Amino acid sequence: MVCVNVCALNFIPRLDAPSGIAILAENFDDSSAETQVASYQYIYVMKGLNKAYPGAKPILNDVHLQFLPGAKIGVLGPNGAGKSTLMRIMGGIDPEFSGEAWAAEGARVGYLEQEPHLDPTRMCSAMSWTASVKSSL
Repeated sequence: MVCVNVCALNFIPRLDAPSGIAILAENFDDSSAETQVASYQYIYVMKGLNKAYPGAKPILNDVHLQFLPGAKIGVLGPNGAGKSTLMRIMGGIDPEFSGEAWAAEGARVGYLEQEPHLDPTRMCSAMSWTASVKSSL
């Protein structure tokens, strides 16, 4: 079993995470851990989330995650474990799943692909930029 670790001072609850994935989150606050958990609204929640591609084994199975505001989150796991799928669901890119996945009211979630599709007409290389700077001197 892989666990989710939500670190808030010395309070470390252990929650189920997708098989093969470790999700690490840290949240730092000056208040006591017990008060902190009770007084904050989670910024992001997943409950009973499942994801499978047609004709393939399930990628994510019964995922339950909750992150507090200010959490720093890392997702670790081997190739094919479902890390990118999990992040696409969290980013709102992949709506094809069962269960719940939502951000708190007013929260914004951004997603940057591993290999973003960039517009080649809007790119410049460091070499061409350097050449243009040198020619203007």
